[in-house]
Amino acid sequence: MMLSKDFTNRHIRITVEFTVTFILPSLSGFFRAIQLSPFLYRPSQLLSLCKNIQSLLNDDTLDMVRVSITTCLKNAENNAYSRRVLAQYMEEDAPLSSNRIIHDLLIAFRNVLSRVLTHAAPDNSTAVPITLNSQQLSKMYLPCDIESIWSLLMENPSKKFNVTTEQGSDIDKSLVKNIKQLFIMSLGYHDDIRKFAEKSVQEGTKWAPDAYMQEIMGTSLVRIKKRNTKLVTHLSRSY
Repeated sequence: MMLSKDFTNRHIRITVEFTVTFILPSLSGFFRAIQLSPFLYRPSQLLSLCKNIQSLLNDDTLDMVRVSITTCLKNAENNAYSRRVLAQYMEEDAPLSSNRIIHDLLIAFRNVLSRVLTHAAPDNSTAVPITLNSQQLSKMYLPCDIESIWSLLMENPSKKFNVTTEQGSDIDKSLVKNIKQLFIMSLGYHDDIRKFAEKSVQEGTKWAPDAYMQEIMGTSLVRIKKRNTKLVTHLSRSY
């Protein structure tokens, strides 16, 4: 028996509203917790992150997010709760989008990887910021400890930072494999955006402020053994 058109439309509306009002804000908070937590510093934790989170980057998930936001902006009433949720994140300079999911995930990987590489174990004085204003909130993806750790890694691009674990070599081997996949994925995002940017310049168009594309390009410059000068040049030109 075929479903009625009214039932199908209602199902689409419910899916769109649930995605915009619950799934995306929940993912935003989840990613922010991972990005900020100084207690994610063990190789096993990084491995778990690599194995369980990357599935969010598949095309079907990102397309669903993109379609849900577009449908909401197109069809929802001006005073609808879903539109107010999108507007609130926009006002805080952290708009919800499929590109934000990519950006948030890359930031989470970068922060946890940085802590693992430098063995940044927390101590009794370690704390996570709780109260932040909107300006701090939009830049919270780079907390002070990660900024100092990342500076150390970038100042020593040729130094070998070993990922070691007391739990055995299987975790190390699996980590190396997953980090390589993460690096390849990051290069893919960087190259896709670079080509899109070049095409946009040729067509005389500019990126939307909420596209997260420059941020994704910057975060994609994650390489452990040495700095990739060619990519840094592309990033500098993009700004």
